Amino acid sequence: GKVYWVEVGAGAIRRANLDGTGIETVRTGLIGLAGIQLVGSTVTPPATSDSDMTDNDDTQEAAAIPLCNTIDSDITDVVRASVPPSVFYTINCRIIAENRVFIRSSAEVGIMDVLNRGVIHAVDVFSPSGESAAMSTICLRGINAILFIDASTAPRTWYPLPTTLSGEYNCVQIPDAGIVVMVEN
Repeated sequence: GKVYWVEVGAGAIRRANLDGTGIETVRTGLIGLAGIQLVGSTVTPPATSDSDMTDNDDTQEAAAIPLCNTIDSDITDVVRASVPPSVFYTINCRIIAENRVFIRSSAEVGIMDVLNRGVIHAVDVFSPSGESAAMSTICLRGINAILFIDASTAPRTWYPLPTTLSGEYNCVQIPDAGIVVMVEN
């Protein structure tokens, strides 16, 4: 295992073994560096656009969308998320259903109209600190329709969101915290 960190003044990403030995430089020459994210197995600076990356390294493809932070340390490629840099470390995902199987109780989705449409994937997008998830892009693997269950309403309401395909993922921009659900129909 490795631990990664940034040296903001030096514009560098560094890593070391978990016991602190074997310090290595991963990337240098990054201007405006504020944090790092895991894209697949590659550590990269979070970027809101291609112009945020000021070096000529091609390790981050423009279409690459990072894995979503999961508070339970679940690692899955079913969900990807791109969140605004100001809330990058505070927005989390909790997998409710994956590949038509509920990892948690279907009661977490809680709306029969949504459940009856056939849940493929369901992900709770939230911030433990109460930060807004607005303008976050959430992508679920597949091409089916995506519904959003708004966490800011009581009772919770749901509605479809417009989607954009990105490789094998269907992506939506969410208005705030809530549950993103890919459905059969």
